[in-house]
Amino acid sequence: MKLSGITATSVLLLLVLFPASLAAISVFDVIRLSQERYADEEIIRLIRTTDSRFLLSADDTIRLRKEGVTEAVIREMLSRPAPKQEAQAPASEGPAKSSLPPDASRGSAGVPTGAQPEPLFSASSLKGRDAGHALAAVTLAGMEVLIVRERDGFSSTLARARAAAGTLNGLAERPAGRFAVRVAGPDTRVAFEASDGPATDVLTVTPTDVAGYRAAGVRQVSAATLASLWASLLNDYWGIMVVGKR
Repeated sequence: MKLSGITATSVLLLLVLFPASLAAISVFDVIRLSQERYADEEIIRLIRTTDSRFLLSADDTIRLRKEGVTEAVIREMLSRPAPKQEAQAPASEGPAKSSLPPDASRGSAGVPTGAQPEPLFSASSLKGRDAGHALAAVTLAGMEVLIVRERDGFSSTLARARAAAGTLNGLAERPAGRFAVRVAGPDTRVAFEASDGPATDVLTVTPTDVAGYRAAGVRQVSAATLASLWASLLNDYWGIMVVGKR
């Protein structure tokens, strides 16, 4: 199967192949993706998303070409050199082995980092404005998951996105459960229904959020349908990137 275009969805599909989604990928992973005919743009995006580093010799680049890796991908790999003491195994060493670290306490080369892991979810401001409203995104590994268009009582849209990201990071410590739509009076919310506890509200859908999606061309949208979309997106990302479900 060959995917086309650089989108969050396509990169997510690539990350399905790697349960430790935030770990660097290896030379062998690049070969595998190339042989499975993923687009150059998607492989390069994955390399950058995972901040992967490589130490390639001239023989390694020859091997990569023979294995079907394109010049564009090889150039990207050469532009991201790894320190020799942390280098991944070169492509010429033999049959492919999983190069992912055995646990999250190890860095991109399986070397303990001793540092606190980065939070899974974060927030970022987006350039431009939508119908006069500033935009902010809740992101996961650099990928935009949810886009908010209103402050909703916070000091800014970015503050609202940060609050949602903080809630999600807290929920990730006990990830068993699912996201669902919850109606509380006039509000329509996205909530996490824990398997062993009460529901936790993550985000309230506002009229401005709905208007923004309508302006973007999604005509048949309401607070309920937008909340359902957000819940579905979170369930997909959660299952793959947090729970580690293949």
